[in-house]
Amino acid sequence: MRPTTAFALQAYKIFGDHGLQRDRDYTVVPVGRGEFRLDAMAQDKANNGRYPQSALLASGTAPGLAELRDTTALIGPYQAVTAFAMRPWAETHRDMVVRYIAAYIECLDWSLAPSHHDRCVSILEEELLLPHDVADESVELLRQPSFGLEPDAAIDLAGLRNTLALRAIFDGTTGTADPQSYLDLSYHAAAMRLVRAPGTAQGVQ
Repeated sequence: MRPTTAFALQAYKIFGDHGLQRDRDYTVVPVGRGEFRLDAMAQDKANNGRYPQSALLASGTAPGLAELRDTTALIGPYQAVTAFAMRPWAETHRDMVVRYIAAYIECLDWSLAPSHHDRCVSILEEELLLPHDVADESVELLRQPSFGLEPDAAIDLAGLRNTLALRAIFDGTTGTADPQSYLDLSYHAAAMRLVRAPGTAQGVQ
């Protein structure tokens, strides 16, 4: 992972909470995306930790090494991958932003429908070249409440607050940790009215 990514900050927080200090007790070595991290650990035991790439590569553990799961149990809720836009641009492209969010919610409905499990697994296998068992476990994790994808693309306010607080701790951000300062949920509300309006599909079964 890159040493300044949000996921890296999670790792620093976890290590710090257990008395480990960067560049004193451990060194960060950027090697690339998930499978490269796993290979680095397998090839050199000095590389004795990695951060998993979202839910993907969920089963990937080097022989003889343990996988520590669910960072939310260690640092609390966390708002991870999120789309965002600058307010002036969004305001002048409101219709486009609303339609984008509506389309995302419809795709989310489809992806979270249990009846589409096998197709979702196939997509991960085809597009990311994941082994079947890893793709299957990844889809299960992405459907896991409070860990995977949020139904209706809802923002986790506690998770966003935690994300902002971690960023402030490690990169000297001077902004507020109040998530409301960064949110305008009117776009999401308008998108939900489009997707859930009478006569439209209420999720894909």
